[in-house]
Amino acid sequence: MDSLKISNNVFKRLLKEPSSLLYLLIFPILAAVLAMAMTRQPIIRIGFIEPGLSKEVIGIVENSDQYIGVKIEEENIEEALNDKTVNYVIAANTEENNNHNRIKIYSLKKDDGLAQLRSTLEGVIKGEVINAQVENPVNEGRMVLGFSTMFILMFMGAVTGNILEDRRMKTLMRIYTSPLGRINISLGYLMSFLTLGGLQVLTYILITRYIMKIEYHIPLIELFFIVGVFLITATGISIGLAGFVRDSQRYSVLNTFITVPTCLLGGSFFPVEFLPDSLKVLSNFIPQKWFMEVYDKLAEGASIVEHLSSLGILLMFGVVFFTLGIKTINPSLEEI
Repeated sequence: MDSLKISNNVFKRLLKEPSSLLYLLIFPILAAVLAMAMTRQPIIRIGFIEPGLSKEVIGIVENSDQYIGVKIEEENIEEALNDKTVNYVIAANTEENNNHNRIKIYSLKKDDGLAQLRSTLEGVIKGEVINAQVENPVNEGRMVLGFSTMFILMFMGAVTGNILEDRRMKTLMRIYTSPLGRINISLGYLMSFLTLGGLQVLTYILITRYIMKIEYHIPLIELFFIVGVFLITATGISIGLAGFVRDSQRYSVLNTFITVPTCLLGGSFFPVEFLPDSLKVLSNFIPQKWFMEVYDKLAEGASIVEHLSSLGILLMFGVVFFTLGIKTINPSLEEI
């Protein structure tokens, strides 16, 4: 009960902080937009002259999320390209004695988009029947979720920094002179931080899933669960850092300095498999690695029960840092 009162008071005070509202409302949206900009490929308009083209070729254009098919007439090819109505035009190759290339691609210039289209149509060009559905190899959900780890750590660092401010203003010392137990005080702060963090996570996931239409490829209940575990870990790490740094400004710099490199090494922005072998070993000591690993396995269809051990390792990071942080944050007798 005492913990709830402390949590309520700290929570109300944190909501009055402009920085908390910035991290709570603005940063989740910025993170989602940034992640989408890095993963979402531009829509390419493909003009096609239907007579002579196979159903497989037309299906590749019409069924792809990356392409928009526009039916045009052969005499309008040059006009459509010059007016940028379409980026490229494909047509059947009707030249005599042509036994290999069955498709012609019209373009004003050679670029990456043209090379990608040619590669996509390569099977048909060679006379092979290929799947008309073109899959986007980039998992938007993974990138958006990876960015969330960075902003969760930054947000929890921002709100946890209030402990240092309370210590500087002697507010923490006055609380510890009350009849409340140290465990109740620690739990009160912890619950207020987790509540604010939970609101940020909820805002972020709902915005990205239902407004920006990001597909995470796992059930939302599982997504909330694993992000909740990471939130607890992030809170513990933030409190742990606050126990070793007594100045709030230095704490903010240190929090940012630690967050960005660990997100890079932990696979938040790209899979750990892309790292050199030496850095792969180092990533095992970074909580983001375990979080993203669980997500990757769930996105592949695995059961969350199969990876409870990884979530347990993730949670242990937070428990260890929280324990160390609370012991060092507790004011000494001289300070009281």
